[in-house]
Formats: sequence, C-alpha cells, structure tokens
Amino acid sequence: MKLCLRELSIESLRDFRRTWPQLILTDLVVRVAAVVVLAPAVGLLVRLFLTTTATGVVADAAIVNFLFHPIGIAALLTVGAVSLGLLFAETGALMVIGFGAVEDRRVTWLDALRYALRRVAVFVHVAWFAVGRLLLIVLPFLAVVSTLYWLLLREYDINYYLTQKPPEFWIAVIGAGLVLTVAAILVLRRIAGWLLALPLVLFEGVGGKRALHASEVATTSDRRRIMSGLVVWLVALALLSTLVTFTIGLFGDLLIPRNSSSVALLLAGLGTVLVVSGLANFAITVFATVLFPLVVVRVYRSLAGPGDLSPVSAASGSLGGKPARRVPGKAVLGVGAAVLVVVVVIAYLALRDAARWVQSRQGVQPSSTFPPRPQNLIAMPS
Repeated sequence: MKLCLRELSIESLRDFRRTWPQLILTDLVVRVAAVVVLAPAVGLLVRLFLTTTATGVVADAAIVNFLFHPIGIAALLTVGAVSLGLLFAETGALMVIGFGAVEDRRVTWLDALRYALRRVAVFVHVAWFAVGRLLLIVLPFLAVVSTLYWLLLREYDINYYLTQKPPEFWIAVIGAGLVLTVAAILVLRRIAGWLLALPLVLFEGVGGKRALHASEVATTSDRRRIMSGLVVWLVALALLSTLVTFTIGLFGDLLIPRNSSSVALLLAGLGTVLVVSGLANFAITVFATVLFPLVVVRVYRSLAGPGDLSPVSAASGSLGGKPARRVPGKAVLGVGAAVLVVVVVIAYLALRDAARWVQSRQGVQPSSTFPPRPQNLIAMPS
C-alpha cells in the first residue's frame, strides 16, 4: 500500500483534537523533568569527561581536538545516548496517547508516562546504537571540516576571522557548508529509516539495534517519501516560526511609538512584544512536539503495525469525540512543582559560582601574536 503522508497528517490532526489536553500536559511535565533531571545529569557527565583534561578547560581549536580524542568520542556517545534516550521516553509517552487515540482508547498523561518510563533502559539502548551509527557517518565529514580549519584558519584566533572575515575565512565557510550539507543528507536518510524504531519498542517489544533494523526493513520502499516528508515538516515549522515572528514585529512597530520621550512606555511596549513573541514561538514548539509522534504512530500503523498497547487498561470507545479536560495525578504535579522551585534555586547558585570560576580561568594565551580576544570554552566548574 502506498504511503500517503497527507492523509496520515490529517488523521493525526484529528487525533490531536481529541487528546490535546493530555498531550500538552505530558509535554510540559517532561520539559520540567528535563530541567530537573536531564540538564544536571548531562552537566555531570560533561564534568566527568573534562576531568581527564590537564586543566579542566577546553578552548577554541582544542575543542575539536578533544572531540576527536577517544575520550571526547566516548563523551559524545555517552552524553548523546543518555540525552536522546530521555528524549525518546518523552516522545514514547506522546506516542502511547496517540496509539490510544487510533484505537479510540483514552490514555491519560500519567498512564502514558508510566508506560514509557518502564522502557527507559531500552530507549537508552536504542539511542546508544543510533548515536554510535550517526557518529560513524558524521565523524569523517567533521574530519574534513577540521582539515579545512587547520589549513586555512589556524594562524590566528577564531575570533579574528569572525570579526575581519578575510578571503580564507569564506573559502573555509563555503567548503565546510558543502561538506556538512552532504553529511546532513546522509543523516536524514538514516533517521528516515529509523522512524518506526520507537513504535516497535513500545508496541511490539522489540529492543536495541533490532528495533533500528526492523524499522529500516519496514520503511525500505517508502524511504524517499519519508525523507521528503521530514524536509517539508522542518521547512514548514521554520516558515511558521518566521511568519509569527514577522507578524509580531509588525505589531511591535505599531505598539511602540518611535518618537516617544517616555522610557517607561518604550520599555513596556518592548517587553510586551518580547513576551508575546516568546509565548507564540513556545506554542509552536509544543504543538510541533506533540503532533509529530501522532504522525509517526499513523505511519507505523500503515507500514508495520498494528501493535499492541498493553498493559494500559483503557477500553476501546473510552476516548470519545471531545477532549477530556480532567487532570489525574494532581498530587504528583504539586510535588513536581515544589521540587522544580528548589532545583531552580540550587541551579542559579551553582551557575553563579561556575561563571565566576570560568572568568578566573580565561587567562589563556592566544594561539598567535594577534591581540588577545575572548576564547570559546568548555569548562569544568570546581
């Protein structure tokens, strides 16, 4: 059967209309959990790997050298696998709600998260193999980019080239752009082949690299169509975000008087525009985040499925035609909010101390006789 992404997208929008309260709440809860758990975990992993350097600081070109070192590659693989595995858990929870919608079963945000979190270890396992394979694709291209940097941009500090933009800078930029474009196409093709890996983990119990292989087999005949769909999706989101930002900018021009002598009025207008723009783009991000898993579930049901949603006990026909706004797990949400406040305060104090430490370590000698400039750092706080 020919895959029709347009029809599947329309069906996914219908699923979204019936389940949007649970989808959005799931996404918001996971975003908060990412702030509380994921960011500190990734920070600790980066700090652990930076302890293997001589000074705990990696600056400018040394960043590239660090990433190509076995320890740097291990850092990329580990941090990438953990981060991607937790992202898979969020996406998986949204897919569970979407799968329930396909079968007309009401799945709450709490049921979805429980279902996905039971499979976190499998998600990290899948992410480990995925990141490893993507690194095998990307590293040769990064090696070419590093060679261009070494041949053309090693004489002065990188900040000099970013400021002055001599001819060799543009040669390096164009060359790197072409190389990275080829790498992006290869990566996109690989991701299109893995599109069904998460549904296979969630609804068929397939794990590890077997899920990646099974997804590649299931999508073989429709790989180009899926790639085209992913490109259209990314372009549409970029255009939508640009349109919203442009429209809000026009609104700001009308709201903020150009010749006003009132600083308070100017600040109020500017603040309003910034808040509206931030909220609008956040809404677009949330909508895209929750809609994409619904489309993937529909693609899975079309190409591989049907799969099974077990042990979720919601009966067929329990979803109904209208979205249910009842929110289960209010106690869990309350405790989570309290924990978030504590974590934000601790993170603020830690970042303040880390910023002071990094400033004290920026007395690194420049890589040439060009006057000292601020250097790009990956640093380990003490």
